[in-house]
Amino acid sequence: MMVFFQQTEQLQYLVQQALPEMIRTHGTGVRTKLIVWSAGCHSGEEPYTLGIVLSEFAARYPGLDFRFLILATDVSASVLGTAKKAIYHQDSVHLMPVALQRKYLLRSKDQSKKLVRINSQVRETIRFRKVHSIETQLSFREPIDIIFCSNLSDQVGKTMWARLVSRFCRHLSPGGYLFLRDSQAGSRTKSLCNW
Repeated sequence: MMVFFQQTEQLQYLVQQALPEMIRTHGTGVRTKLIVWSAGCHSGEEPYTLGIVLSEFAARYPGLDFRFLILATDVSASVLGTAKKAIYHQDSVHLMPVALQRKYLLRSKDQSKKLVRINSQVRETIRFRKVHSIETQLSFREPIDIIFCSNLSDQVGKTMWARLVSRFCRHLSPGGYLFLRDSQAGSRTKSLCNW
């Protein structure tokens, strides 16, 4: 089962190192909107986690007027349908800090269903898009500042994975970050994109 806040180390690095560096060196998120791509987003746990984390970052620094947009893509229309509804079993949020659950989750009125829904503030920060295949060449209006991909490495072979990583690097803006869950590459792979 997919769960929220599964990539704790990556999320900590994002808010403690990557975002401050990108704001300091390029004004990303302040002068221009931060664009994050959740590739292979499956049923939405990763992009909604990112939406919560980035919303918290923006709230911590209100003077910055920090702005962001998350693009979430997957090949499956059915899982994207689940993601767009933003309704999950409460077991999937057990790693989310309780304070964040209270702030960003709506509980079902029928307690026996044990369902939660991501609130509208976070839902509005995410755009879901279906891709036709894992090899689809995507075009984006703006350069992508940060790419998260924690689901695809389990679904493709090594050759395809190498091609995907190369494609991700081509989409990244200068100084961007690529976060992967890949035992061979490690959890932070900025070096793979030759910075």
